[in-house]
Amino acid sequence: MGNYVSYLDFFNTDGSKIIIDRDRIKKCKSMNFNTNQTKLNNKLPIYCGISNHIPFANTKKIIKEFQYKYNDYIEWIRNIKQRKGTGKSYCNKLNLHNWCQQQHGLIAKFAYDNGYAIIRKFSTLDIMYMAYNKPQAFRKLDDIYRIKPKFYCINDVKIKNLVERHNFYKHINNLMEKYYDTVPFFEKK
Repeated sequence: MGNYVSYLDFFNTDGSKIIIDRDRIKKCKSMNFNTNQTKLNNKLPIYCGISNHIPFANTKKIIKEFQYKYNDYIEWIRNIKQRKGTGKSYCNKLNLHNWCQQQHGLIAKFAYDNGYAIIRKFSTLDIMYMAYNKPQAFRKLDDIYRIKPKFYCINDVKIKNLVERHNFYKHINNLMEKYYDTVPFFEKK
């Protein structure tokens, strides 16, 4: 989090969760196993893609209902032995789409479809994402500091070597020192 937030940034006044990524909810597709090797003959959640690296608020009720409805799927995901790296190649092989193990998008769609969530559009200044592999990465760090969005994500994807990693983290640490310049009473500098 990069700025002051309220519970109303995560939940509506009626207690329903707020879904920030409205475009993702509209681009959902069914998951169907593309193999005869699995014995999973139950309902599969609806896949809505990978998140934009943003907060996902939930209630116990939503999580419990999702887990009850998709218990077999969750157990199957937990027991995948063939997963390597991010696991997306295995998910694609089975026609479950990229990152089928990530539950937060599946839960968001479930909550929305069952009336437990609303979609709220946030300003592009409230949510910022930067990745090392983007050409404007270091400029984006300056933007995060200048704008101070409610939510931000700094991703260190595709760093090629230790020199690049050290340089990138040096920039990140400099940003963090400037951004969070007040030391809380319980932390020693």
